[in-house]
Amino acid sequence: MRSRRPITRRTALHAVLTLAVAVLAGCTSPSRVTITPTTLTGKVMVGYQGWFNAEGDGAKRGYNHWTRGNGMPAPGNVRVDMWPDLSEFPAAERFPTGFVHADGTRAEVFSSYLRPTVVRHFAWMEEHGIDGVFLQRFINSLKRGNSLAANNAVLENVRAGAREHGRVYALMYDLSSLAPGQADVLIDDWKKLLRDTRLTSDRSYLRHRGKPLLALWGCGFKSDDKPRPSLDDWRKIITFLKEDKESGGLAIMLG
Repeated sequence: MRSRRPITRRTALHAVLTLAVAVLAGCTSPSRVTITPTTLTGKVMVGYQGWFNAEGDGAKRGYNHWTRGNGMPAPGNVRVDMWPDLSEFPAAERFPTGFVHADGTRAEVFSSYLRPTVVRHFAWMEEHGIDGVFLQRFINSLKRGNSLAANNAVLENVRAGAREHGRVYALMYDLSSLAPGQADVLIDDWKKLLRDTRLTSDRSYLRHRGKPLLALWGCGFKSDDKPRPSLDDWRKIITFLKEDKESGGLAIMLG
């Protein structure tokens, strides 16, 4: 018969501490869920324009998209339907406007050009169960230096946010302003993006049915006030994106 080892004060204390550690480990928050980028199926995705700027953010675009003419937002000049809640934003990410709250404080806005702001948006997505974004890339912004630079900066901000918070993203070209015969504007931009950023090799870039996913928004628009791309223009774009040996092989989503 085996002799029993007497329980000393030291042994008892060790047992209590071991149990306490086990209990505390069980009470910690669950580990972060990283969204798989292998399929669109079953995901909650949102559109992300990333088009807001503010004077002093470094983009040199004024208060782009907050107002007409990019001037400071003020009574009579504002283009948004809802005002942003900046209660979690530090002073470095807040930009003044001509509006005043009921309590007398200055109303402020944010800029999509600042990486911490975009990364915070992805933190909110992680917190509230949003799986990822379709980042819009506006075709009319690819022809102007400051606009193109801002688009590219926001893209890098989105990539950083997706990586840090386990979200996914895919690019969505907004072609609502594409003119007839301008298919090469998109094609050339996509080629350059792949050369410069290796975008579709990013571990957070969304794929579907084994292929990188690219969305094209604005297909089929009809307008009496301006000409629209022809079916041949669309055929050229989609054929390139699906079949080009170097820059193609994509899954295409139309909107």
